[in-house]
Amino acid sequence: MAWSQSKEANERPPARPGVVRINRQQAAEWQIDNAILVWFQNEEDVVSPHTLAVAAQGVLTALCRDMGKPFSKVVTWINQQSKSFQEQIGNPQNFFKHGKHKQRFKDVASFTPGLTETFLIDNVVVYQELFDRLSIPMVVFALRFAVIHPKGLPLVSFKVADAKPVQAAEVEKLAGLSRKEFFEAALQLVARRHDGTTR
Repeated sequence: MAWSQSKEANERPPARPGVVRINRQQAAEWQIDNAILVWFQNEEDVVSPHTLAVAAQGVLTALCRDMGKPFSKVVTWINQQSKSFQEQIGNPQNFFKHGKHKQRFKDVASFTPGLTETFLIDNVVVYQELFDRLSIPMVVFALRFAVIHPKGLPLVSFKVADAKPVQAAEVEKLAGLSRKEFFEAALQLVARRHDGTTR
């Protein structure tokens, strides 16, 4: 990231004691990673992953705008829809973040958790396009998504820094596992590739 963000960081005075500075890449990466971790480990919690995924989507969209990159396919598609549809898509996240929405019943939000998966994989794709790398949790989620939705996302090699690509045959063996089981198995697989080992 040799663009203006690095220049701004160099021009800033040192942070005061107890103050932590977070850049937008870090914010987006941590939001996506933690959304993925909760998505795999706690299927009952549909709120946290969606809230984090939407937050990351906002950060990545701002980065795309400032870096002169096109918005993600999902963001572009949503922006092309009617105002009422955009409002419907945004209702759950507004309820999760602010406790209010424009649905009929004030204290309950209707929500389709599959939307979170769409936002997450979209975030993963955009993150790789912007920074030419992915975290290990991002790769594990991308592999899971590709196995479950092969027509929507053919199994391809996502970049984990300088890691060796994970082969399709290795991942397809994990297709029948639960989320937790898949995460644990795929995490070891991706980590081995990242370390350059094949054991």
